[in-house]
Amino acid sequence: RVWLVNSNAETYKTSEDSIYIDLSNLYEKNFEPGWSLFSLNRTNTDMSTNHILSSLETTLVDLDKIKGQGGYGDYYEGFGWFGIIDTLDNLSAYKLNMQNPGALVFEGDAVNVLNTPIQIVPGWNWISYLPQESIDVNTALASHVATGVDGDYIKGAGGYSDYYIGFGWFGLVLTMNPTEGYLLDVQSPGTIIYPESGTVSSLSNNQNLSRNLEEFNYKDYEYSGSVTIGLDLNDITPQTGDKIRAYHNEELRGVAEGVICPINEELVFLMMLYANDQGEELTFRYYDASDKETDLLETITFVPDMHLNNAIDSYIMSDEH
Repeated sequence: RVWLVNSNAETYKTSEDSIYIDLSNLYEKNFEPGWSLFSLNRTNTDMSTNHILSSLETTLVDLDKIKGQGGYGDYYEGFGWFGIIDTLDNLSAYKLNMQNPGALVFEGDAVNVLNTPIQIVPGWNWISYLPQESIDVNTALASHVATGVDGDYIKGAGGYSDYYIGFGWFGLVLTMNPTEGYLLDVQSPGTIIYPESGTVSSLSNNQNLSRNLEEFNYKDYEYSGSVTIGLDLNDITPQTGDKIRAYHNEELRGVAEGVICPINEELVFLMMLYANDQGEELTFRYYDASDKETDLLETITFVPDMHLNNAIDSYIMSDEH
């Protein structure tokens, strides 16, 4: 008997007979409970939702959900997926909401990235990431430069970056990674053609982001937004590594560490915000290196996909003056 298991020792395929599987042709992504953003950088002759997501069947339950930019599907035990999304593709990003952890595994050929352009339109584009390795965001999106303007914006599940003409992308999305999906908001139409390989950023923002996301489970929330914050405090000089936390009714909804923007050498706080409902009021507190907290006066009403301000024109928050 033959067992093929993924890195979590979960069975993907068993057989009493001899089988041949090219392990280099496997797509694999582990999902935790909650909302996850993903894309497919391998292609199969059968790209139906039920086939591509079949390895998740042992953990899926009724009304687990998949969403794309233009539709959705619900899972029904004993039947499978039903909804507008009945086929998946290699150009789009998807959101998957699961009650249980699971591993998505399927056999497929790597997408030929140079021959697979992604057309983008003004406004939001849910885009896939096609290369088989992580690449610095400025290298990965080099084809965007021809049509990129100030205010273009990209976000993943846990971070975002803004585009600045003459500099490139700055923010928490330093690299783009295989199997992850991204939401790209642009002002002009264009075409994304990924390179096959490139460098990976050595900057430390990814480490800061990882630490901040460990403070709460952002996967509990369907929607995200962002705000780039600057501080104007009375008798306090904020430093790199200080934090701002966002709350809704004392429930943590976002964390950001102070970083220096290389464009203007100003201290900014790059904050992702999360919610399940539009209109929730968010309050903010500043924490210095000793974890002393200071209430900030400003509040923000959450709107899905909002991206407020940027590192050149930050959203100024203050304490009592």
